[in-house]
Amino acid sequence: MEEARKYEYRLTGIAYWSMTVLSGCFISFISYILLGRNPIAYALFFLGFGVPFLRLYVHKRKYRDILVDRIAIYMKSFISGLSVVNNPVKVLEEIKPLLDTDIQEEIDKAIKYLQNGMPITRAFKSMEEKYQFKQLKLFHELLEVAHTEGGGNFENLKDTVEDFEFQKLLNSELKTALVQGRRAFIQNAIIAVFLIPLVILGGLFFRVPAAYDRIANHPLLQGAIIITATLAVYSATRVEKISNYNPMERR
Repeated sequence: MEEARKYEYRLTGIAYWSMTVLSGCFISFISYILLGRNPIAYALFFLGFGVPFLRLYVHKRKYRDILVDRIAIYMKSFISGLSVVNNPVKVLEEIKPLLDTDIQEEIDKAIKYLQNGMPITRAFKSMEEKYQFKQLKLFHELLEVAHTEGGGNFENLKDTVEDFEFQKLLNSELKTALVQGRRAFIQNAIIAVFLIPLVILGGLFFRVPAAYDRIANHPLLQGAIIITATLAVYSATRVEKISNYNPMERR
């Protein structure tokens, strides 16, 4: 749950255990039918403990997109303020209320360091370590150069912000295309590996128990289900890895 709070995912103790127990019971029930009343289905209940972590993984993917938007807003607001007032501390104080709470905390640290005479690149070290976007680090490095030269030339900073937003758009379009392919694969895998066998065996389980026992316990059928399920899971992980490609990947 500590990990969930880190990514702004509200997972209470009740929600965690409810999700775990219900998921475990569902997995055990499905496995019990597919594997011909095999006792191993009871042990598969413990797979339910992985469901909350899977949900957290999905949320982390969404949180990354939210974080990109927040960093983009910070960079745009900062450069807009600097184009009017070439004073990083004053600009940070003005834009802070517009930003997310977590970023505000990092800005407070940076303001304190800057007021104590620390260079810009060192003042924002904590923020860079927390968010770890290479564009953010480059932004602060260019800001240091522009501020040191004292000329107020922020064109390179503007280019960095535009590049960051372009990559954000590119990432969004790429992710949309990859997610569609991933969703289609998962749907087909569920239908082929679980749904069709479950409908057939489930019908026999409740209507013709004798026929169910003969068919479901056949070694070839059980082997086919296990092998197909294993291949489906392996393929799903590969598809997921491909769909996670991110041109804005953190360093």
